[in-house]
Amino acid sequence: MKQLNLNHTINCTPERFWEIFFDKEFNRWLYIDQLKFSKYETVRQSDAPNVERVVQGEPKVDLPKPIQKLVGGNFGYEETGT
Repeated sequence: MKQLNLNHTINCTPERFWEIFFDKEFNRWLYIDQLKFSKYETVRQSDAPNVERVVQGEPKVDLPKPIQKLVGGNFGYEETGT
């Protein structure tokens, strides 16, 4: 699997970030209801002292037919947040 690293600057306090980051209802609302992912689930989650969350998602992607043949019907990713 190819690996892609993204860094985001998020304009909120660390406390607010972690509150939203671990809020399962918010994430379900965002990814399933709003972004229309076909799959979004928490694979692993741990709290202090080593905070980590691993999720898998499958956004709905409308690819041209030739590209679908190359990459398959579904596109998914695994996100690790620490």
